[in-house]
This record gives sequence, C-alpha cells and structure tokens, in this order.
Amino acid sequence: MLLKNLRVEYIKNPLGIGTNVPRFSWELEAPVDVRGVKQSAYRILVATDIKLLEGDTGDLWDSKRVDSNASVSIEYAGAGLASGQYAVWKVMVWDQEGQPVSWSEAAMFTIGLLDASDWHGSWIGMASAAEKEHIWVRKTFTLERIPTIRALAYMGSVGYHELYINGAKVGDQLLAPSVSNLQVRAHYVTYDIQDYLQEGKNVIALWLAAGWAMYTGANEDRSKVYDHIEKGPLVIGQFDMQYENEQILITTKEDWKCALSPSKHIGGWGNNDFGGEQYDSNKYQEGWNHVEFADENWESATSYSPGLLLSPDLIPPNRRCEVVSPISVIPIERAKWKVDMGKLFTGWIEVELKGSPGDKVTLAASSDESLEYDFNQVNEIILDNNGRGRFSNRFTYQEFRFITIQGTGEELSILGSTGYRIGNDFTRVGSFECSEPLINNIYRYTLNTYVNLTTGGMTVDCPNRERKGYGGDAHTSLELSLMNYDSHAYLARWAQDWCDVQQPDGWVPHTAPTIQGGGGPAWSGYLVMMPWEVYQTYGDLRLLERVYPFMKNWMKWILSRTQEDGLLLKFGGYWDFIGDWLTPHGSEEAASPDALLFNNCYYLLCLRTMSDISSRLELTEDAEDYVRQADRLVQAINARFLDPERSTYIGTRQIHCVMPLLSQAVPQEHVDIVRGNLRDEILIHQKGHLDTGLHGTYYMTKYLTEQDDNELIFKYASQTSFPGYGYLISQGYQTWPEYWEGAPSKIHGCFNGIGGWFQRGVLGIRNIPGLPGYQQFVIKPGVISGMTWASGHYETLYGKIECIWTKEEGGLVCSITVPVNTQALLYLPAASANLISEGGQPLSEVKGVYVIGSEDNKIQLLVESGAYTFQA
Repeated sequence: MLLKNLRVEYIKNPLGIGTNVPRFSWELEAPVDVRGVKQSAYRILVATDIKLLEGDTGDLWDSKRVDSNASVSIEYAGAGLASGQYAVWKVMVWDQEGQPVSWSEAAMFTIGLLDASDWHGSWIGMASAAEKEHIWVRKTFTLERIPTIRALAYMGSVGYHELYINGAKVGDQLLAPSVSNLQVRAHYVTYDIQDYLQEGKNVIALWLAAGWAMYTGANEDRSKVYDHIEKGPLVIGQFDMQYENEQILITTKEDWKCALSPSKHIGGWGNNDFGGEQYDSNKYQEGWNHVEFADENWESATSYSPGLLLSPDLIPPNRRCEVVSPISVIPIERAKWKVDMGKLFTGWIEVELKGSPGDKVTLAASSDESLEYDFNQVNEIILDNNGRGRFSNRFTYQEFRFITIQGTGEELSILGSTGYRIGNDFTRVGSFECSEPLINNIYRYTLNTYVNLTTGGMTVDCPNRERKGYGGDAHTSLELSLMNYDSHAYLARWAQDWCDVQQPDGWVPHTAPTIQGGGGPAWSGYLVMMPWEVYQTYGDLRLLERVYPFMKNWMKWILSRTQEDGLLLKFGGYWDFIGDWLTPHGSEEAASPDALLFNNCYYLLCLRTMSDISSRLELTEDAEDYVRQADRLVQAINARFLDPERSTYIGTRQIHCVMPLLSQAVPQEHVDIVRGNLRDEILIHQKGHLDTGLHGTYYMTKYLTEQDDNELIFKYASQTSFPGYGYLISQGYQTWPEYWEGAPSKIHGCFNGIGGWFQRGVLGIRNIPGLPGYQQFVIKPGVISGMTWASGHYETLYGKIECIWTKEEGGLVCSITVPVNTQALLYLPAASANLISEGGQPLSEVKGVYVIGSEDNKIQLLVESGAYTFQA
C-alpha cells in the first residue's frame, strides 16, 4: 500500500494557510486486484526541520498511533504554530490486518500572517499616478549571503500585482490576487522566493494595476463602488528571509521607488464596459526590474491606510490554462486585419506587429463576427521608433473569438498572434463519456462554459458584460464544479466573500464579492446552499461552523419578510424577488404569482438545509426551530397555491411541479399526481423539451437525478430543436449563451444546470446523505434506453471512483473501482442476486462483495475497495 496526495487544509504543500490549527489528509493506494484494503490506524509526525522528520521525530507533533480509519481532515493537536511557521510532515498507517505501511514522502506547509500585527510594512502607492495608470515599484537591498533556511514573500494588493526579483517574474500566476470585496478585505499571496535571491545586491520589483478598485458597477454616473479607497493600485509586502540565527525582514515603506509603467487601463471597469489596455512601446524602461537600473529619478512611494483586512489567497491561481491558435488572419484593407481564433474563450490576446514608427494600433475584441468589438473590449499599442511592438493583456481579460487589428499608418503586418484562455487553474477530478455524441458534446460544452466563467476567484454570470459573481448563476454550476474539478479551496474562499457582503441587517446581496445586480432569494441563498454542498463533498465541518452565523442572520432577515402563517411575501423592487429566470416562455418577474411560489419553495429548501446544518453542528434548538418553520411554511404554500382537485400549483408548468416536489411541500397523497403532471408537461405538452430557465433547469435536473429518472432527463437533453442544448449546438455554440434563443452574451452560466447529471445520474456516483466526504458512497448506474454504454470517474479525497456500464446481449456489464479505505453501495438491475456474477463467479464466492437487500428491482451490494466487473 502506498501513501500519496498529502494535503493540509485540502491543499498540497500550501504556502501561507490562514489557520494555526491545520487539518491533514492523505490518500491510500493499493493494486486494484487487491480487495478490501482499509486503514485501521495512523500516526502523523510534524516537524520544524526535514532532518528531524527523516529521523522519525516530530518536534511539533507526534500523534502517536491512533486507531481510526479516518484519513481526511485530521486536526492538528501539537505545539502552538505561529504566523510564518514552516513545518514538514509525514504519515504512516496500519492496514486492516494491523500491518504497518511505510511512511509517506514528506510534505510541507507554512502558516500565513494571521493577525494585523504580523504585518510590519505600510500600504504604498504612487501619489502622482492616475488610477488607470499601471505603475512600477521597486526596492534594492543587499544580502551578504542567500537565506539558508527559507525566504517567503507576502504580497497583498488593492488591484493586481506581479512580483519580480532580480528581473525574473516570481511564479506563474496571473491577475493576482483574487477578487475581493474591497469594502472589507484584500487578499495576499505567499511566494517562495528562495531561488530568486543572490548574494550581494538584489531588487524587488512590482508591476501594479488598480483592477477592481476602479469598479463602477451599474452606477450611471460611473462613480466608484469602493469610493472609500483613496486610490489604487496599492500594495503591501513583507519579505521574510531566514537564516540559522538571523532573520531579515524587508517591508513596503515610503523609501520604495515608483514610476509609471508603459501600460495603462483604457475604458471603464463596470457594467457593459470593462475596457482594455494600452501599451506604449516607447515608454518601456529597459532593465526596470533589474539591480543595475538607476531609479534615483523615480518618485518616492506614498503610504496609505485603506483599512482592509488581509486574508490569504489560497485558491488555484489564474494561469494560462490553454493556448488558442488562430485559424485565420485575413487582411480587410490597408493596415487592418481580422483574426479569427476559431473558438470563443475568456482570456488574452498576444500579437507581434510591424508597422509605421509610433503608430497607434487598436486591437478590438468581439464574440460576434459582425462586430469589431463588443462591450468596449478595445486595446491599443503604440509601436516603437522602429515600428515594432508586441502586445499582450496583463491586468484585464476579455471574452472574444475575433480580433480586429487596425493601425493609423500606411502599413501594418502581423508577425504572430496567439490567444490564451485565462482562468483559475483547477485540477480536473472528473470525467464522463457515453455512446451518444450529442450528450458528450453537452457535457464538454457545459464544462467549457464553466471554466470560461471562473477567472479571478468567483463564478461570474458572463465575462464581458457584467462580470459579477451572481449566486443564482453559481447555483447552476455547483454540482458540475464539485464533480469535475478540485473545488474545495475555491468555494471555501468564495464563501468568505458571501459573508463579507452581508449587510448589517442580515440581508445578503445577489452577488459576491462585487456588490450590485438583480436577483432574489435564490441568489442570496447561495450563502446557505454552497457551503452545505462543499461539506457533503469534502466533509469540511469547519466551513459550516465559520459561515453558520451569517447563514442564520440571513434566515432571520428572510423570516422578517414573512406573514403570520409563514409565507414569504414579495419584498424590494423589480430586481429583488425574481423567480425562474430566462425560460422559453419568459422570466418570472418579481410581482408574479410564479415568483411567489418559486421563492417560497426555495425558502423551504433553505429551511430544510439549515435544519441539516444545525444538526451537524449539534445546535439542537436551532435545528428544531427550522423544522417548525418548515412545517408551517409547507402548510402556507399548500393553502396559497395547491389546487387539491387537480393536484396543481398554479398550473402544470415544469417549474410549478418541480419546486414543490424538490422542497417536499407536496402532501404525500398528491406526490404521484404532481410527478405525473411533470412527466406529462415534459413529454406531451412540451414534446420532450425543457420549459425552464436558470433555476428551473438546475432544480428539475437535480430533482430527477435524485429520483433516478434518467430517462426523462435524457429525453429533454437529447432534443435538437428549440428549446434545448442540441438546438444551441446546431446554431454553432460551444459555450451556453444567456438565452435559449441565443444571445449577444455567448458565455453565460444560466444553463449549466444539467452539469450535475452526468456523473451523479448516468454513472450514478453520489455521496450518501448524512455521510459526507465519500468514504461511503453510492454507485447506481443510470442505464438509459437511448444509450448503449457510459463511463467516467470522480476522484475523491480517498481516491478515484470509476464506473463503466455497457449493455450486452443478455444483460448489463458494470465495471467499478472503489478506492482504498472506502466502501460502495452498488445498485444493479436484477430480480435476484443469483442472477448477478462478478468476474464469472457467483456473488457468494466473490471476496469483498456482500448482498444487503433489494429496492425497485435493483439488488443492493456492499462493495469493498478494489476493481470489479459485474454481469447482471
């Protein structure tokens, strides 16, 4: 057995974690032909030095042998850990026979700067610079020798920063740090700078841009949302260099030097206009980030006090995730070209040009071939005195397929052009494929939509027009993100943003961390639903503990908007109580009965979820209170909306059926009829099509997946006429637009709601309610009449779960892989266990498989770790 994938706070070898009580996790691996392998005990060593660890000594913590099968989220219980602490650790385990398994390889982590008093420098900026101008900041210093222990840099910024040491860029992250609510906090990034330092003279250099500090939202007068921040960009840095008996600390102060860089932002930073960048090739100062550069004529930095909390930015950073090569570069007229990148994406364009000396060249980005640019996505480069120039975005990003490049001189040549998809660089943990090409394309394009919406640490509605972290849109991608990408760090940090935007009275805006935007309870309620789903997936109880007070305050605010019988009443204006949004028949506007039904059912879902969360946190009185509120609301919903003669809620539209069903508002005697209404609405009235929008598509798919009605999902997923995914694909979309009809916003999260079906429905890989984290889980293959096979996987913190099912003459062949230290509850279609074999043997002779019952013409098997092939 092998120990691998050691994690601290769910991250491999993290720098600068935000707690001094870290949690440890590891994965066990055994040959797949060895079954029933489990952990029976573990021992963790944590040390200050690798040599101590190699000698099996943990001077910070030795857990000793702990008899337990737990291998995820083991809480540290050693000596106190301080800000900046460096530690190495390893783990050994004992298997199910009590035999020891060799120590793991060593892993490491560092503690971040946990308290404001740990920061010894100042926020600095360039007083004379306009906010749209990008600035350079630098500081020289001398080291008699390179640090012998370690060297870390802590860099926080209002806006974006790039860090250089001795001319080399530190790290490969872009657009750092992640977006935050700048009314409350900024993020800092911890860098390992050991390998960038040299004996003698060194220089730290920074390239800064104001970024989201310029945010104007939807303000018609273009006034700044963060008007309390005196100016941007600002930066605070601390460089900690440690030796055996010495520490050198360099911090940002007014003795740092500043100058304007050759780049600046042009255009706005708000709704319908996020602008672009201008680069003046003639203003580049060669060697600006090198030691030898003379900066005596540069301006001294000015200190500022933005009054912000500083928190570590530990999510997967923005990187160049994909290289996009153009499929055509076509001259339109003299000094004007059109570049077709061949696909729509969110990111950067990099172009090398030759033209007239000093010529200003525009690079206009558009998602629409008929437009030179949309939403003011315009960049500029001024060519140098030789007529040469290389443009690349640095501190913004755009959504585009087409680039129109135009100079003002007599000639212009494109020497090279490349695109880069820029986004949070998630590790992929899931896959899916089946016999039906259309379904495969829907899966791929849904993921493609998602990754193009996740740049900067939030899932936005669209990259070009509003670029806000809408909770409603994010709901639709929740299961998709959890089943396909390592999302814990990303979502746990975003949960903090939702806490930060909460208002003093408890109300939660519809977007985070950037406030402004319309919605309703199903937007704000992401604060409740997202941490719960993260807990279900990863078992992170601490996240629930941290966010619970904010959840509870929002629920109190919602309760204050109910009438005496518990029914939630419309509140706010047009943009505060929306129901299902952008359906084929229109949107459920705030004043409509449809929105009232939808929002009360959603409120009921939140009450039930809060009861579950309270129970997990052992808050019995709260849990009971939420149950009482839910029971009262069920009565109110049925009194207001249920027609007992027809078993309908307002009518039989899909959303009118599914929300009462999903929220368990429907009295038991009406459940079958309401389900039948939903089925008839899909199959008969809508002829197999969806009639839902942003929320309805997500919740209907979620409900039907939970009910194992994969045939019905397959029916509406496989339609090729309007409205549906196949229709959009036939119109050329490879990302989902804002409307089923297609829209100018061509990358939008509204219809990602089908994303949770592929692995959870078709493959049937799901967690067991009440047992978070996938140490025990379900595999319930969703065998569909329109498919002949399906395969895929989901990689949990324990290892990879795989499921491959194939229809063959005489029955079903299902191959599964169950990770070490876990168990699967497998459901196979058969009238009797005697009709199922594994590897050609009857189940009674198969090691690691136990028949435990039957349900709905399926045999239930408990399966231990290992690889199996069943015939049913």
